[in-house]
Amino acid sequence: MISFISAPRCGSTWVFEYIKNFNIQKHNALTFPRDEFLNRDFNVWLERNDNVYRYRDDWKDLDSKLKFLEENSRYTYKTHVNHVKDQKDRYLDLIKENHVVILKRKDTWRAFLSFLVRKHLVVNNIPTDIVHQYESKDFPDMKIELRPVVDDWFLNNLKLLDSYRGEVLYYEDLHDLELEHTFGVKAKSVIKNDIDYEKYITDLDFVRSFYLSQSLS
Repeated sequence: MISFISAPRCGSTWVFEYIKNFNIQKHNALTFPRDEFLNRDFNVWLERNDNVYRYRDDWKDLDSKLKFLEENSRYTYKTHVNHVKDQKDRYLDLIKENHVVILKRKDTWRAFLSFLVRKHLVVNNIPTDIVHQYESKDFPDMKIELRPVVDDWFLNNLKLLDSYRGEVLYYEDLHDLELEHTFGVKAKSVIKNDIDYEKYITDLDFVRSFYLSQSLS
């Protein structure tokens, strides 16, 4: 079985489709109604978006979800490092027999901007679909000030991801044919986001300075 670890805004939704299909076809893996089982909002998503699934007390928090997985090892799911940072050792013990695949970004500056732009949209009640797998022509012409939402949360997650050990894949190097060959399965494709966020951000110099200061620390 493959365990998959990444961070937000690294392309995990795309790549995990291949890993999930591999686990299903090669290991008869079971799936959850949403892929991010260990996300703290998992039960909220179920209640909001699916009439079939309801809140489960044994999925109420990270501790109960890890206990469920310890007793039900056939499930496949994707993990962002922030999901398990409070119980990293327990999570690592859970997946120790699996092959671990870690998805990273080479262009962490672009990923940082993508994360902050999405955060800006959420704070301002603007739909976030425009930053998910869309081409630049789909992005609206808007002015974005990021100073109110800049923090080091995302960059700290990238640093935490570096502490995990496994087979590392880089988003920028991947394409569907390569993923099909690597995992021996097909999956739904996506359009790689090629939005040039820089031209929409009004305080770009401030954001870049913050990024550099955190990246070098």
